[in-house]
Amino acid sequence: MKTRSFLESLNYAIEGIAYTVSTQRNMKIHIVIGLFVILFSWYLHITKVELSIIFIVISLVFVAELLNTSIEILLDMIEDKYNKNVKHVKDIQAGAVLIFSIFSVIVGFLIFWPYAHKILFK
Repeated sequence: MKTRSFLESLNYAIEGIAYTVSTQRNMKIHIVIGLFVILFSWYLHITKVELSIIFIVISLVFVAELLNTSIEILLDMIEDKYNKNVKHVKDIQAGAVLIFSIFSVIVGFLIFWPYAHKILFK
């Protein structure tokens, strides 16, 4: 196996992310929501700790979607016909992304509610 330089490895990682963004509707949705949340965080002047938590949660959702996409592609390579077990694996991975997404909304609510409450109920 050929040893790759750091730049080659970085390029492959970027290609994988770009592929996922260009082919997966949900990844595009996650990116748009993530950017909105970051802009909202900046607008509200949340603390550095809160912003760090927001970045961690957003990155976990992105990673879950990247893993979901890679597992789906791998399973499609292995089994080209309908397979009940392949369906279960894909559904489970999609469920993992959904759980990350739901909990990220909860974390966002916990962080943003005190700021929103001050604005809404002055």
